[in-house]
Amino acid sequence: MSELGLSAWHVWCAIGVLLLIAEVFTAGFIFAGLGLAAFPAAIVQAMTGSLAWALTTYTVGLLIFLFTIRPIAMRTFMKAKPAQFGPASWVGSTVKVVDAQDDGGALKAWFRDSSWSAVAQEGHVLLEGDMAEIVEVKDGILVLKPVSES
Repeated sequence: MSELGLSAWHVWCAIGVLLLIAEVFTAGFIFAGLGLAAFPAAIVQAMTGSLAWALTTYTVGLLIFLFTIRPIAMRTFMKAKPAQFGPASWVGSTVKVVDAQDDGGALKAWFRDSSWSAVAQEGHVLLEGDMAEIVEVKDGILVLKPVSES
């Protein structure tokens, strides 16, 4: 390292910066803690010249981050529920019933430029032309309830 003109504390700082950059590309807020803990270790390394004290400082800083700062940040900045994708995100959408069961056919609804098989939620009746809300998606079949008229 001395050939490059670098001290051990420079390496700690470089590791910290690289880990903070890695955090940008990952989820979970883990690499940030690993990176931030490297900076106090760099300071201790520069002041004492002892790798043992730098590693101890790094470990203590990382533990403080993992057990205090990270949980607070996760509660504050992360949504309680992950974003819904696919059929789970359809719940609450409004559809139009295009075919009813009245003539022996199956209930069908028009949703996102396609005709979907559907069933009425227990206790509800849907007729052709009714607007309905998606309550659930089971095995590719929409479970619908009538849109309440307000």
